Amino acid sequence: MVASCDLAMKVVTQLALVALIATGVCSYVIGRYLVKYGDLSEWRETTALVRRSSLIEASRWRRFGRVISLRCTYKYEWNGREYEGHTIAPVSLGDQKKRDWHALLSGHQLSSRPIPCYVNPAQPSRTVLSRAYSIADLGWYVAALVPSVAFLIVYFLRWPPWRFDATESG
Repeated sequence: MVASCDLAMKVVTQLALVALIATGVCSYVIGRYLVKYGDLSEWRETTALVRRSSLIEASRWRRFGRVISLRCTYKYEWNGREYEGHTIAPVSLGDQKKRDWHALLSGHQLSSRPIPCYVNPAQPSRTVLSRAYSIADLGWYVAALVPSVAFLIVYFLRWPPWRFDATESG
């Protein structure tokens, strides 16, 4: 009976280590994202001219279907200096949003109409065409972070490593 309890405790401790690593990785990715884009409401609006927009559909692996990639280049001016941007949104776009953005960008490119562009005033080379995002856009990282943190809370409340066990002291 004691051996099975020891084995179970080793398994739970190994799961806690995996949860700790997952929590660290997910926190790093989410934190880096938030630092990179911060508060996009502080970014200033200007206009940009779309130079190129291309939607590339390719089969990577038969099992996973087609992979859609959207590439764009736009020029904008900030404080009298011209810059080139490539970022559409602060998060990865789904396939349908990529198609929608391609249609919009192609229309602006063909008509030479300017499109709104948002510039980070502290780093004018950093821009996005859409400020819309939410923490839910980091889907997989948030989905992995929540149960990992919950498991760690339960683990440390149930088996705190700092607990002194008088029976082991002899």
